[in-house]
Amino acid sequence: MIGKLGEGGGGGVYLAKNKIDENVYAIKKVKLDPLISKKLMKEVKFLSKLDHKHIVRYYQAWTENTNPIEDSEEEEE
Repeated sequence: MIGKLGEGGGGGVYLAKNKIDENVYAIKKVKLDPLISKKLMKEVKFLSKLDHKHIVRYYQAWTENTNPIEDSEEEEE
């Protein structure tokens, strides 16, 4: 991770460099809440179909199991 860019709808946005392709990406990190996970999945499906020169390109989404203590420490930085 290079650094935090800011806060977006429902989560933080970070700048990160991929260790494999060495490209720089903006990553939106959100906590999955069962009440909004359906909405997030709908957003992911929608973004994956967008292709416009004035809209940030979507690349992929994934889920991770993380330690809640580490997450709260990261957000404080």
